Amino acid sequence: MNRLPVTLRARVLARCLLIQAAWNPRTMLGHGVAYILAPVMRFARGREGEDLELARHIEHFNAHPYLSSVALGAVARMEVDAADPERIRRFKTAVRGPLGAIGDRLIWVGWLPSLSLGALTLLALGVSGPVVVLIFLAVYNVGHGFLRVWGWNAGYSNGEDVARAIRDAGLQEKAQTLTQVGALMIGCLAGTVLSSTWTLFRGTQGQGVVAGLTLVGAGLFLLGIRARRRGWRPSLSLTALLIGLIAVSGALFGGPS
Repeated sequence: MNRLPVTLRARVLARCLLIQAAWNPRTMLGHGVAYILAPVMRFARGREGEDLELARHIEHFNAHPYLSSVALGAVARMEVDAADPERIRRFKTAVRGPLGAIGDRLIWVGWLPSLSLGALTLLALGVSGPVVVLIFLAVYNVGHGFLRVWGWNAGYSNGEDVARAIRDAGLQEKAQTLTQVGALMIGCLAGTVLSSTWTLFRGTQGQGVVAGLTLVGAGLFLLGIRARRRGWRPSLSLTALLIGLIAVSGALFGGPS
């Protein structure tokens, strides 16, 4: 396998952060793709043919911006191996849909909501706002940065066969797990907020009960995650029931200590 120089790989990975900088309704991420691949095209085709060859990549391309590095790595490998341009175009058309769907589930439905709910839970527990923001930004950016680097390496190592790397990485299963973790965080956040509400109603007398019910709800969600597919649905219902019982009890029996 032809290897790109380390400095060139670092430049390309840095450019991946700007894939949406030239987003537009016509080519979507197409101009960003061309910008990212420019150093690769210069390396593979020479400076003389760079502009002509690079123009092939200024076309419609839309995938999840984080997982697009998978396609970019694979396309870079194909360009270095001097693959047929029409073959490269067909490959880009084939992978953009799956990468968009998997990325949306993994990041927008799983990773980002779970971290956001976790940050809100920390705020509800009394952690300083600036500290929560720093924790959120650090964890989120480490996560998506790792995904971009992994995607590029997987794409460049496997070329056209990158679908196998995606399958072996279990991204679909990880997306499902993150969705379930997000549901768990909803239960934790609701339990924390209701615990504070209970304290306002009854001083400190109900904190032990609320903490116990919150732990039960969290345990149910963990069992749901273990069950993988359908176990989280009854867990969600039972946890919602427990939260409802806490709220009703506070409304009916609450009062000054």
